[in-house]
Amino acid sequence: MACTYACPVGAIKIKDKTPIIDEEKCFSCFNCVEVCKEREVNRKARIENYIPKNCKICSPCRIYSDLESCSYLNDKMKLALDLMLNPDKVISYPIEDKTIPSKTGLLEVGKPDKSSPVLVTGNYLYTVSNLLAVLDYCDIDAHVLCLDTSGYCTTLAITLGYFRGLEEYLNEIADKVFHRILILPKQAKILNLDNSLSEMWEVVYGPSKLEEIPAFLLKNWKKILEDYTLESMI
Repeated sequence: MACTYACPVGAIKIKDKTPIIDEEKCFSCFNCVEVCKEREVNRKARIENYIPKNCKICSPCRIYSDLESCSYLNDKMKLALDLMLNPDKVISYPIEDKTIPSKTGLLEVGKPDKSSPVLVTGNYLYTVSNLLAVLDYCDIDAHVLCLDTSGYCTTLAITLGYFRGLEEYLNEIADKVFHRILILPKQAKILNLDNSLSEMWEVVYGPSKLEEIPAFLLKNWKKILEDYTLESMI
């Protein structure tokens, strides 16, 4: 129950010994992560969002030890969920937390086309390198926009007011994709960036954890793009 007591907004409840997170309340303070000895908050609990509701094998036991043989999941989603369970396969962070800037601007992962997603992040070297690594690991084509956050990680950049300058890249992004959708980390919700963009652009808030991004895109991007296309035709 440590995570429930640590949550300042009451976003976590325990059901069948598994933490269930209310995504509408959660604002990614990571207090729960700090106190959770089992690391269930980070991994197994969030996988519930990506296991088909009709699956009778994984959900009851919540072990997820045999994803490879699951008939409900395609190969890319199996890889993405395995990454959520074992992020250290791809993700690595330094022991010391320093401001280490990477280059800014638009980057490409794989072979993105005009229908590929655009993900926005800061220019903290380890965030950028790990984001590119998880997308490449799961064979996801995407455009990645690195804002100049002075080398601060996303959460600190948002807190300190360095997560800005998105508007400067809108024309460049528009040349790369036919849609007008930007995917931002969930922490950026508090900035209300959708209010500062032109009416043409739509903001979607993705996961706060890097290892969850591939699964989020595999599950949601096609539907997000279809809904955008339909709205554009009206």
